[in-house]
Amino acid sequence: MRDLVVAGIAIRLSGCSPTQLPGSAASRALAAGCILDDLLKYLLDRRLVDDVHVYCAKGAVVENAEVRGRSTAVDLAGCDAVEIRGTRLNASSVGLKLQNCRDVVLRDLQVVGAPLGGRICFDYCGPGTGGTGMDLTQVSRLDASGVGLEGWSTGLALANGFDVRLDRMVAVGGKAGFVIQYGSNVTLSHSRAAPIAYTDLYGRPSTGGVGIALTGTRGFSLVDNDVSGSGAAGIVVTGAFDGTISRNQVAAVGRDGIAVSQMNRGTLADNRISGSGGGGLRITASQNLNVSGNALKTDSIVLEGTTMAQFASHRFDAGNTVDGRPVIFLNGCKDARVGPGPVGEVIAVACDGLTIEGVALVGGDLAIEVAFSDRVRIDGVKLSGQSYAGILAIESGHVEVNGSTIAGAGFGIRAQGGSQLSVAFSRVNSSGTALQAEGLDLLRITSSTFDASEKGLVVMTTGTFEAEGVEISRNGVGLSLQGVGYARVFHNQFSLNTQQVVGPPAQNGTWDDGYPSGGNYWSNFTAGDRYGGQQQAETLGADRILDEPLRFGPVNDRYPLAAPWRGLEPPLLIVEGPRQVAAGAPIRVRAFAQDENGVAEVVVHFRFLGQGEFATLPMERQADGAYEAVLPGWNGHRVVEYYVTARDGAGNEGREPLDHNYMTEVLGPLESAAEAGLGLALLAGATVAASAAVALLAVLLRREKRRKAWTKRSAPAPKEPPRKGPDKPAP
Repeated sequence: MRDLVVAGIAIRLSGCSPTQLPGSAASRALAAGCILDDLLKYLLDRRLVDDVHVYCAKGAVVENAEVRGRSTAVDLAGCDAVEIRGTRLNASSVGLKLQNCRDVVLRDLQVVGAPLGGRICFDYCGPGTGGTGMDLTQVSRLDASGVGLEGWSTGLALANGFDVRLDRMVAVGGKAGFVIQYGSNVTLSHSRAAPIAYTDLYGRPSTGGVGIALTGTRGFSLVDNDVSGSGAAGIVVTGAFDGTISRNQVAAVGRDGIAVSQMNRGTLADNRISGSGGGGLRITASQNLNVSGNALKTDSIVLEGTTMAQFASHRFDAGNTVDGRPVIFLNGCKDARVGPGPVGEVIAVACDGLTIEGVALVGGDLAIEVAFSDRVRIDGVKLSGQSYAGILAIESGHVEVNGSTIAGAGFGIRAQGGSQLSVAFSRVNSSGTALQAEGLDLLRITSSTFDASEKGLVVMTTGTFEAEGVEISRNGVGLSLQGVGYARVFHNQFSLNTQQVVGPPAQNGTWDDGYPSGGNYWSNFTAGDRYGGQQQAETLGADRILDEPLRFGPVNDRYPLAAPWRGLEPPLLIVEGPRQVAAGAPIRVRAFAQDENGVAEVVVHFRFLGQGEFATLPMERQADGAYEAVLPGWNGHRVVEYYVTARDGAGNEGREPLDHNYMTEVLGPLESAAEAGLGLALLAGATVAASAAVALLAVLLRREKRRKAWTKRSAPAPKEPPRKGPDKPAP
């Protein structure tokens, strides 16, 4: 038994025969108060009604019916007090269309699209293709519950809705689940959206789209919804105000789990997000949001914006977690410290003085984000597998990354705006882009490695770019320059990149450090090393600088190196010893040595002041990493002078000090015990100082001193040779 009730006219849909219907069955306009014969024209058989169109009706009811439309099943316009209950709607373009209606009740509907050939098409593909399950425009006081939407390009589209409640809705398949645009006081709750993959009319594979999209709405609630498997984003909110996004479950979506943009005043609370292809919870250009109790798994929180208010106006509580570990949100901190310890993610906003050290994070979208902050140090962190970025710095000044490793990230390090980024003794590998800097005043990179990535270094619209002692190897693009004002690039290793350097040259700068210090090592350039001198025209033998300059693209390297610079540097040495010892007491000398090629041996050279040749004594490695030797004690008032040398695995030798010797005074046997005691105290103090040097070693590893040391030892006797030819550049 199925009844159709329109404007108080009840029609029983049983016992009617199409052959008994007068008039043409082509008429489709049904108005309130129309004659019975006009209404019966819609009854095509005992069970089905073909297209119900009602205009300006009051009290229209469709109940317990099955309506099949070639294009639109039910189209109601200008209606008051409309109810549709327990009805199945089937059409190719729109299942249910409401325009300028109010006081609408929808209960327990099944709205099914009619795909063509088993495919859902989102461009025009002719009759029988997916469209919109429910198309609601300028509706007010609408209450819908228990509606199933299946096989539509868009499950539900609501535009300019006011006082709308959507509960227990299900949208399966298609490009979008629920699309809500403009209006106010809209609630979507206890609903499920699962857009699916599809193939369009031309056989092109694609993926489902957004689960829930809400735009320009004031006063909204998205609560207790389930969005899973969307090919694009789970929940997207844009340009909305005074809203709540709470207790939603978002899993395995292709892009962002929950993304809000240009949202002002609202709450993001207690959502469960996992397995997103983009950001788990992405907040862009928004203000005054309360973010609390969100649990993310293999996902992260990403803040984006261009003004400080779009970062600093948010309030985060301690309940947000990533993989069960806390999200550390610092707003306006002063001389703060994070780590080491269990951390899910670090977000620092408007901080002045921050140290992040020893943090280890695997997976997620983003590990460390600093925005509009100054004096930030990131030391010894180990990051891997972040889909967006390991470290993100936005409009921040004086950010330093030291002794850190990042692998398998979208961006290993990304800096957008700000005054200065420094990277030292770090490695970024196997990433989309190892390091990208945009709009910085100064980018300085020293003694670091960027390898096995699609792009090694990308430097854009940056005032000054400095790179020294950097290995850039096995990338698709080694170094990309775009809009750089001044570049100072030397002593670096460009090895086995598909494209070593691309982009226009910097406005000013240099690709070498002059002679004899040299330029960079290029794995694809060999020109022989038979000559020396500033013009590389003297018959002086090999000087580790190739005899021809290298010029291509933005590069003008006058003194390309014959071997990687790292292979030429001697070990770095720090030496500690006593200034005085008592008569007969041994002299204990300690040294700390470090080199990328490994330390082969450390030796102390000693003698009485100004007498004879230096004797040598090997220094032994200790448990704390230091090398130590004990010189024998003497009686009598003597001065012992000594220096220490270290040789690395490549045969390069360093000396400390560079151009003089250390001195230790041996007190005479008749000198006061107080003096002897002072000497022993100094010995103990020196040992403490040496231990402290370990902690300072990373800071002291500066290349300038080492470079000058090598230059002093390796430079040939200066003279002005004749030019080799007109192709030789001026020094």
